[in-house]
Amino acid sequence: MEKIEFLDYLRIEFQEYCQIPTEEPQVKQEKKQFINGIMKAARILGVSFDDLNAVIESEKRNAGHTHPLFNPKDFIDIPTYIRNRVNITN
Repeated sequence: MEKIEFLDYLRIEFQEYCQIPTEEPQVKQEKKQFINGIMKAARILGVSFDDLNAVIESEKRNAGHTHPLFNPKDFIDIPTYIRNRVNITN
């Protein structure tokens, strides 16, 4: 999978996460864990912090404007290793 394809996939997963109703907390939590996992894998495979942050930030803005029932507190927390720009190496 190319980097651009991966980032598009991440956008889709985040959009699906945003569409999960708050009445389904277990489903929402599982999707959040999945997204965090693919973000960690992306770092291991060389996707930059800036690319991951750009996807999350753009989808946060889009979700806030397009989903009337979206709760801003419900956004995925960006994992600490991404916020702090920790490099993961083999």
